[in-house]
Amino acid sequence: MTPIIAPRTEQERRYNTIHTTTRSLVERCIGVLKRRFHCLHGEMRMHPEQVCTVIAACTVLHNICVTKRIPLPRQHHQPVPEEGIDPVDHAGHEDVGGRLVRTRIINAL
Repeated sequence: MTPIIAPRTEQERRYNTIHTTTRSLVERCIGVLKRRFHCLHGEMRMHPEQVCTVIAACTVLHNICVTKRIPLPRQHHQPVPEEGIDPVDHAGHEDVGGRLVRTRIINAL
């Protein structure tokens, strides 16, 4: 789901705020996993089902590390910032059904 480009109603503005907050949280979580498990940094040349299994295993192992208070590894280099998805670039390519679902969610806020 994408943010509303030019929100007109309070519900659309609230949706954008929630969307931004959630996306930020998800990106931080992904960053923590990538910091702990270097295999998640690059391309994984496996079947999608295997990739899902690896990601799930990394998540479980990370949660075990958190429970046992095992710190994240130190970073020895500055990470290269990843490019975010610019909603303007993709606004014209949105699925109409997706926009309808998004509108229903916004109106329920």
